Amino acid sequence: MNQHLRQIVKLGGSLLESPDWQQNFLRWLHQNKAGQTVLVVGGGAEVEQLRAEQSQRGLTDEAAHWVAIGCMRRNARRVAEALFGDAGPGLVRGRLEEIHFALRSLPLVVVDPLKLLRHDERLCEGTRLPQSWDVTSDSIAARIAQLIGCETLVLLKSQLPPIDSDYATAAAAGYVDRFFPQAAAHLMSVTCVNLRTAALESAVLAADAKKHAHGERGHGTREG
Repeated sequence: MNQHLRQIVKLGGSLLESPDWQQNFLRWLHQNKAGQTVLVVGGGAEVEQLRAEQSQRGLTDEAAHWVAIGCMRRNARRVAEALFGDAGPGLVRGRLEEIHFALRSLPLVVVDPLKLLRHDERLCEGTRLPQSWDVTSDSIAARIAQLIGCETLVLLKSQLPPIDSDYATAAAAGYVDRFFPQAAAHLMSVTCVNLRTAALESAVLAADAKKHAHGERGHGTREG
C-alpha cells in the first residue's frame, strides 16, 4: 500500500493509566481513518520510575535506554491484548519484514520497538537514535516512521503543545524529547492529540514556525 495511506501513531504510555484510554483511542482511530496505522506505545509510569531510580540501580544512560524500550515492549503487548484479546500479544510485530508483511492485510499493526531498534535500525539509512535520555518514545516513533517509509506521525498525549510550537520549541518546553527535532526532520506532518479529553482536540506541530503557522487546533482533525 502507498506510504501516504499510512500513519505512525504514538500512544503515550501514561494514557494507559486512564480508564478511558481504549474508548478514546478507538473513537479517535474511527474519526481519523488512514489506510493503515502502525502503533508505537510509550513506556509510561514504568519509565518514569526507571528514570528516578537509575542511579540507585547503577545503570548507565545507555543501559537505561534499553530498559526503557523494554518497558515500551511490555506496554505494546498490553495494548495489543486490550485491542485484540488473548491473541493480541502474539500479533505484535518487531522486525521490519514482519511489519511490512502484516501491513499487507492488517489495518492496525502494533510495534515491538525492542526488536526493531536492536536488529534493524543499524542497517537502515538516517541518523541513528542516541542511547540516552535525549530520546523517548516520541523520537522512537519518528525514527520508526522513517524506517517504515512513512511521512505522517500522530502523537497521542495527555495535553496539546504550547501554542505556535514547532519541533524545536516543543522540545525546549519538554513536550517532546530533545532529539525529536532531528528524529522528525524527514516528516511531512506531525499532529498532536489530547486523548484525555472527550473532544479529542488536536494541533499540528510545525517543523519550522518560520515556514508555516501552527495554530491549527480543532476537534477530531483528520490525518493521513
